[in-house]
Amino acid sequence: MSATALQPEPHRSSLAARVLRTPLTELLRGHLAPALDAERTVAAAGLPASLAELTCGVIRRTRLWRREKLEVARELLAHFQDGLAAGAAADDLAASFGDPAQAAKLIRRAKRRNRPALWKALRLTRRTIGALVLFVLIVYTVQAVRIYTQRPNIARNFAAEWNAAPLAVPESERAWPIYRAAALALGEWPGGRANVSQRPGRADWPALVEFVEENARSVALYRQAAAMPKLAWVYTTQLQDEDARLWNPGHAAPSASAPAQPAVQDPDFVMFLMLPPLPVLRDGTRLLTIDAYRAAETNDPGRADADIRAILQMADHARETRVLIGDLVAVALSSRACDLLGTLLHDHPQLFSPEQLVAIAHRLATVGGGTLRVRFDSERAIFEDMLQRYYTDDGHGDGLPRPDLLGMATMVDGQTRDNSPLGGACAKLLLPAASTVMAGRRDLHATFRDYIDRSDVEAELPLWERPAQVAHDGLEAMGRSPLAHVRYWPLFILAPALDNAGRIGEYATQTRDATLTALVLELYRRRHGEYPSSLAALTPQWLPKVPPDRYDGQPLKYRLVDGQPLLYSVGVDRKDDGGRLPNVPNVAPDAPNRESRANHLARMWRPPPNPNHPPPEPLPDGDWILWPPIE
Repeated sequence: MSATALQPEPHRSSLAARVLRTPLTELLRGHLAPALDAERTVAAAGLPASLAELTCGVIRRTRLWRREKLEVARELLAHFQDGLAAGAAADDLAASFGDPAQAAKLIRRAKRRNRPALWKALRLTRRTIGALVLFVLIVYTVQAVRIYTQRPNIARNFAAEWNAAPLAVPESERAWPIYRAAALALGEWPGGRANVSQRPGRADWPALVEFVEENARSVALYRQAAAMPKLAWVYTTQLQDEDARLWNPGHAAPSASAPAQPAVQDPDFVMFLMLPPLPVLRDGTRLLTIDAYRAAETNDPGRADADIRAILQMADHARETRVLIGDLVAVALSSRACDLLGTLLHDHPQLFSPEQLVAIAHRLATVGGGTLRVRFDSERAIFEDMLQRYYTDDGHGDGLPRPDLLGMATMVDGQTRDNSPLGGACAKLLLPAASTVMAGRRDLHATFRDYIDRSDVEAELPLWERPAQVAHDGLEAMGRSPLAHVRYWPLFILAPALDNAGRIGEYATQTRDATLTALVLELYRRRHGEYPSSLAALTPQWLPKVPPDRYDGQPLKYRLVDGQPLLYSVGVDRKDDGGRLPNVPNVAPDAPNRESRANHLARMWRPPPNPNHPPPEPLPDGDWILWPPIE
C-alpha cells in the first residue's frame, strides 16, 4: 500500500473551529491557526505504507489534543525519515519501534505532563468532583437501601396504655357521656361565649342569668357529671359528626375549630388521637360560675357550694386526660374556682357556714392530688411514639428516618411545611441524602430527653428558686443554627415550648394558697370577732404553716388595711411595696380592667433582676394582690 493511499479525503477546517483553536494573542494580531490534521500531515510526508500506518495508529492511541497530535506526527515523521535516510529498511524501523500501544501511552503521558498548569488544576478538580459524586452516590444508595427496606419496631402501644384506665371504668361511673349530653343540650351564649363576663353588676348580667335559667338541664347535667368518679374519655381517631360542636360548645352549628381527622389513619399513634373536647369543661365552669353568683344573690349557700365543688371536680377530670393541655385546663379551672370563692367570700361573707367553709377548703387543697404542677408525660409519649414509628431500629437504640416521617410532618399543622428541610415534591428522593445530615434516632432521642428533663426540673422549682429559662432558651439558641435546624428538624416540629406551661402551676398554687388563707381568715374572724394581726396567729390550729410567697420564699405577705385583710405577693420585681398595685402605662384610668391588667403584669414571671444585665423593659413596680379580689 502506498503512502498516497493513506491520504484522507481533503477537507477544510471551519472558520469557527480555527478561531477557537487560535490563541488570543494571535487573534489580536490578525492571525488564524492553520488546519490541524495529523494524519493528513503523515500522508503528505510520503512514508512507506507500514511506517505511515504505524504512525497513524500511534497518533490515534494517544487521544491527545489535535495540536499535540500534530506535534507527535512531526516528531515520529522526523524519526522515521532519519532512519530511512540512514539506509534502514522500513520493516526494520517498524519492528524496532516496539509496541505501538505502549509507545502511545508513554507519548500521551509525556505530552500531558507538559500541558499548562490551568489544565492540570481543572483536571484535578474534575477528578475530585467525580470522586465526590461517586462517594455521594454510594452513600445515597446505602442510605436509601437502609431507609426503604427496614421496618419500624413498634415496641409500645401508647394509645392502648392511655385507654387502659378509662376503659376499665364501669359505664355507670363514667362522667364523659353526661358531660357530652350537657354540652349538646347547651344553647348559644348571648353575645358570644368569648364575651361572657360571668360577674354580677355587668351590663350583660341579666341576659346571662336568663341564659343559665333557660339551660337549667345543662347545669344539672354538669353537676351530675362532676359527681362521677372518673371522666373516662377514651381516645380515638374517629369523630362523629354530631360531636363536632363539642370543641366549641355553646354554638348550634358545627365548629370550624373542631380538629380535623388525620389524612393518614394510624389509630395507635398518640399524635393522631383526638384530644378530649376540653372546652366542654370550660363551658360547664362558666355556667356553674354564673349559677353560683346567682345562688349568692338569692342566699342559696347549698347551691353555691355544689357549684364550687363541681368546678373543682371538673378540674380533676381534666387532669385525668393525661395530656399537657388537660393539665393546663385543670389549673385554669382550679384558678377559676378560687376567683369565684374569693369573690363570694368578699361580697357575701356570711353566705357559707363554718362547716361549709372547712369542707370547701379541704376539697380545694386536694385538687390535683394536692399539686397543681403540670406534667410533661404526654409530650414524652408523643415523641417516643414518633421515634418508634417513623425511624428504623438497628436493635441498639439507633436508626434512620423513614419516608413516613414526611407525611406525619405535613399533618402537624394540617398542611405541608414548606419551610422544613424535607418539604416539597422531591422530599422522598432527598430523604436518603438528608438523613446523612439529620440526627439519628439515638441522638434525637437524647437531645429531646435532655430538653424535657430540664423543663421538668424547672417546672418543679418554686418561682423564688427559678433561674433564667435554661431549657427553652437552649432550644431557641439551637434553632438559630441552620445546621442544627436541619439536623434536629423533627425536634423543632414536635417539641412544645414548655417554659410558660411550667410556670402556670406556680401561679395557680399561689392563688390557691391565698384563697385557703382567706377562708381561714374568715373562720378566725367569726370566732374572734376580728382578723388576726399576723398570719402567724393562724398556725398551727388553723393552718399547718403560713404559705410561702412564690416569688421570694418568705411567708405570704399580709396587712390589715382599715381593719380588712390584704394578702399579696411581692410579685415579679421581688420587692415589697406594701400591697400596692403597679401603675401600668398605656391603660386608661377609667378602663374597667385597669387593675386586673396591672395585677396580671405584676405576677408574670421573669428571671430575677441582674444589675449587670438589666431587662429589656422595666419590671412592673408593684405587688401581686391576691385577696381581696381587685375586680
